[in-house]
Amino acid sequence: MKKILKYVMTKEHKRKISEGCRRNGIGKWMVGRKSPMLGKKHTLKARQKIKIARAKQGNKVWNSGLKGWNLGHPVSLETRRKLSEMQKGEKGNNWKGGIYPVNKAIRDSLEYKLWRQSVFERDRFTCQDCGQLRGDIEADHIKPFSLFPELRFELSNGRTLCHNCHLKTSTYGFNLRWNKFI
Repeated sequence: MKKILKYVMTKEHKRKISEGCRRNGIGKWMVGRKSPMLGKKHTLKARQKIKIARAKQGNKVWNSGLKGWNLGHPVSLETRRKLSEMQKGEKGNNWKGGIYPVNKAIRDSLEYKLWRQSVFERDRFTCQDCGQLRGDIEADHIKPFSLFPELRFELSNGRTLCHNCHLKTSTYGFNLRWNKFI
C-alpha cells in the first residue's frame, strides 16, 4: 500500500494561488479545491451530450479538418518544387554529410511521386492483375527500377497493382530474378 504524503501549503503560497486565480478569471470558490472531475471520465452518453451542446453553440474543435503544415490548403506544383529545392543537399535541415542513399533520394523525389500518381490515374486506381479498386495499391515498375535507370520515370514502364499481386511479381523487392532481364 502506498503511503500518501500530505502537502501543507504556506500562507504565502495560498496567497499567490489566490492572486493567480483572480488574474485568470477563476472564481474564489475553486481556490484550494480539486476539480470535481479529477481522476474521473465522462460516460459515453455524457460525452455525446457535450459534443451536441458544443455543436449548437457553434464551437468547433480547434484542429478539425486541418492537415499538416498547410492546414488543408492545396499547394501548387511550383510551390512543391520550390520547397523541395530548399531542402536538397546541404540546405536540408537533416543533412548528414551526403550519406543519404541514392535509391531513397530518387524514391522521395517529387519527380517519382508525380510518376507514381500518373500511373495510378492512367490505370484508374485499379489493380491490373486482380481488378481491386483503390485500397492498398502500389505503383510497380515492369522492368526493374535498379536494372533500368533510364526507364524509372517512363509511364509505359509502370502499372498499378494491389499489394498482394505486387508480392507475387518476379521484380518485387529481393525476389528479383536477375537472369530474366539480363
